[in-house]
Amino acid sequence: MTQRKISSETTMTRKYLTTLVGVCLLLTGACSSAEGGDGGDDTITYWSQWEKDEPQAAVLEDAIESFTAETGIEVEVEWQGRQVLQKVRPLLRSGDVPDLVDSSSSAIRATLVSADAARDLSAVFEAEVPGENATVGEVLGDYGSLITADSLDGPFMLPTITLAYSFFYDGASHPELAESPPQTWPDFMAMLQGLKVARGSGPVAVDGDIGAYLGVWTSNALINELGEGGFSELIADETGEAWRSPQVAAALEQIAQLPADDVWAEGSFGSKFPQIQERWAAGESDILLMGSWAPQETKNSTTGNFEYRQFAFPEGSAGQFTQSDVTGFAIPTDAEHPEQAEQFLAWLTRKDVMTALTQDALQLVTRMDLEAPPDIADTKRIMEETSVVRVYDGVDGDYPGYVTEVFEPINKQLMTGEITPETMVDQLVSAQADYWARQGQ
Repeated sequence: MTQRKISSETTMTRKYLTTLVGVCLLLTGACSSAEGGDGGDDTITYWSQWEKDEPQAAVLEDAIESFTAETGIEVEVEWQGRQVLQKVRPLLRSGDVPDLVDSSSSAIRATLVSADAARDLSAVFEAEVPGENATVGEVLGDYGSLITADSLDGPFMLPTITLAYSFFYDGASHPELAESPPQTWPDFMAMLQGLKVARGSGPVAVDGDIGAYLGVWTSNALINELGEGGFSELIADETGEAWRSPQVAAALEQIAQLPADDVWAEGSFGSKFPQIQERWAAGESDILLMGSWAPQETKNSTTGNFEYRQFAFPEGSAGQFTQSDVTGFAIPTDAEHPEQAEQFLAWLTRKDVMTALTQDALQLVTRMDLEAPPDIADTKRIMEETSVVRVYDGVDGDYPGYVTEVFEPINKQLMTGEITPETMVDQLVSAQADYWARQGQ
């Protein structure tokens, strides 16, 4: 079979002199100080993935204020929201880009890295954390393939927040799940049947209008049967015929059991996000497969003594995998003030900033010396006990457009019971061949 990965034809190389200057600036703080000038051109433009009224934005505003007071470098922020990189993409050709952006690893990879427009941030990782006797690289965990690419010698982003998918439930209502979570798919389906009988309705919540919230089910089943990299290898086949395998069939048969056993909570496929996850938090269903941001999004909907607990996706024949990503910061190669932006990034790894993200924004941060927020402590443990892989096995970042154009629409039909696993494979083979044909146009 023919295999190919979408990538840029040119490879961006590190420039020794630029990196050396960046390291010196970061290590010595050689920028305008609060007492030493009016800042001049030392103003960073930062386009953020957060909305202004979100707790993450409040933490960042405090960090910006303290950074400016210490260095004299101003940071002009535009709170763009989650579509920030879609707004940056058309600017890459002209070079009129912000100095700094933040988003998920997969989004940065698909937008900046694929266009050879992401700066190598090795200098940031080699710099000391301001006020601490350690480098940025030493205080952060090892995020390997999540923040690196073949086209760069060093990281293309600075990760600040870790995201991971797991099954959420109310520990106060279901202490038995904390004591004995399901380990295999048959155990999981037996658990769902028990919950369905006890409730008298479907126990599993999903906002079915969000393709990714459906896709994470099937992608996890595929990864657990194929192993790390297996799902991605399916997509690399330009004919699509790789989908015709026993491991794929086993994974899709598992997912097909969900609609067949009628486990979806009422309204899961006839409402608008976030109605169903809010109903779950209010006790109208039992199980929610969601990212580690679930407590932040649903906390206002909980009642009584609700206790956020999590368990991992059941083990498959290839192992037990947890889909994870990081969000953080990247500097476009055409940024006007890259060294000042790098200094700001080092500032964001300070313990006080990261602690605020944990305590005020309920985030699982990338500093190894900070505890997880209690509501997602299980998630951190799950990541330590299972094999962590990129969300969608990296497909969404490595093959731009495939997930939304090909996989998610067909997968939704499987998860609603409209098609069989065999029909899904047939449709994926055809749609994938068309996808690759379009890449050559």
